[in-house]
Amino acid sequence: MTQERNDVFSSQVYGQYIESDFILPGLAPAYSQNNTTLKRQVISLAHTSFQQPAQNKRIYVRLNHGIYRSPEYPNHLFGTVDQLGSFKLTPSSVTLAPIDNLPHQHLISFALGSGLGVQLYLRQMIPMHGMAFLNSDNTASLVFGMSGAGKSTLTAACISAGIPVFSDDILPIERRDHELFIHPAHRRLKLSQQLVTELTIPSENHQPVNHSIETAYPNTDKIGWVAPQESFAHEPARVSRLYLLRKVRHQEAGSVSSPMSPFQTINLLRCFVYRPRLIPFLGLNKLFFEQASLFSQTAQLRDLHLPDIKYYSTFNDYAREIKELLQV
Repeated sequence: MTQERNDVFSSQVYGQYIESDFILPGLAPAYSQNNTTLKRQVISLAHTSFQQPAQNKRIYVRLNHGIYRSPEYPNHLFGTVDQLGSFKLTPSSVTLAPIDNLPHQHLISFALGSGLGVQLYLRQMIPMHGMAFLNSDNTASLVFGMSGAGKSTLTAACISAGIPVFSDDILPIERRDHELFIHPAHRRLKLSQQLVTELTIPSENHQPVNHSIETAYPNTDKIGWVAPQESFAHEPARVSRLYLLRKVRHQEAGSVSSPMSPFQTINLLRCFVYRPRLIPFLGLNKLFFEQASLFSQTAQLRDLHLPDIKYYSTFNDYAREIKELLQV
């Protein structure tokens, strides 16, 4: 198990203050000038051992990732993740019990995902899964897509082109009256080493991929890379556009409107919820329906076809094309 610390580190993530007993890289300071929009409750994040209670209801939210409730602790969520460890969640705390000798980068992913990401549900927020960037009018665009569609490449291109991003994974959505806002997540991105190389050194100085670097989580070749501060949005923004990312087709690229009925939009959005099986498990079907309905009323939905990166001599050229395509 990772060595315990007595220090307390204050920061903010997913629109919430947290106080943790270990450092999470890429988080904004807790008490910056931009903290007026955050909820005032502080979330405690710790990694330690705890007693596993009896289970009365259990689901698998994804392969090798189980979540359950206990009759002894009705306001808690408990869970286990293979190769990472166990966790206990309340509306005001996240407790992790990582497996012995868990690599530090895996602990960080464990905390940001299964810990703080799942805990959003206990705060009556339904997070989406995708990436998001800031538009030129200071509204936000959310981008959804299946695995392999190019979300990581799009994130890297936005950073290279100077387009601030909110997240490349968990999208914390908050309802304010009749509008939906996204909070900045964190600057610790999960990218391939090749994309990190494109973002950190000039193309003429490319070096071989270093296979000894610790990966971001088990069974992946992606690494945790902390993007520069100027690459990230620092304030919540109203969501005005939704993009459905289609896989690359040769040199085709473009963004086209996708007229859909509210019913079609709701069904589509259900596919891109972060841990969607938690919605019925926690009795949040009504909350999801209200959020998805509001998306269908307030945000324009478009199909997005990215150009094929292999037709560009440098990644910077590709990023400039992406910026023009997104009209930001």
